[in-house]
Amino acid sequence: MLTAENLIAEWLALPQASLVDRVRQLVKQHDARAREAWTAVRGHPVLAARVRGTLSALRAETRGTRDEVMWLMWINQARQELDRVPAAGGEPALETRPGQDADDSATADALDERPLTLTVSPSTVSHSTSSGVAPLTFQAPRP
Repeated sequence: MLTAENLIAEWLALPQASLVDRVRQLVKQHDARAREAWTAVRGHPVLAARVRGTLSALRAETRGTRDEVMWLMWINQARQELDRVPAAGGEPALETRPGQDADDSATADALDERPLTLTVSPSTVSHSTSSGVAPLTFQAPRP
């Protein structure tokens, strides 16, 4: 059984073709051992980037096949495991998109609690038909 350090060292030493095969096998497993492996990979930024690229290659490789939906589901699960933010203490983990920080999502939640008010000044509203297009009027249907 591989430890996290051994897995990282082994995968970093693999050529790209072999890494694609290993990632493909791990994506198909999608069990507890696979989640442990994704957690180990998530901890190493260089390897995590290589694996994300490999997952994108697998997604492109399976596009158009009859098993595309199944593979996309498995690949998305693997990406979610790689993108998961580990919980600190007993707090639940915050899941963020790749371009979003955890602090940004907390700030966005705080902003959602405030009521939204919109004020429009009368000087910015224009009701003129200077564009040359006649106004459209609707008529009730005839009985």
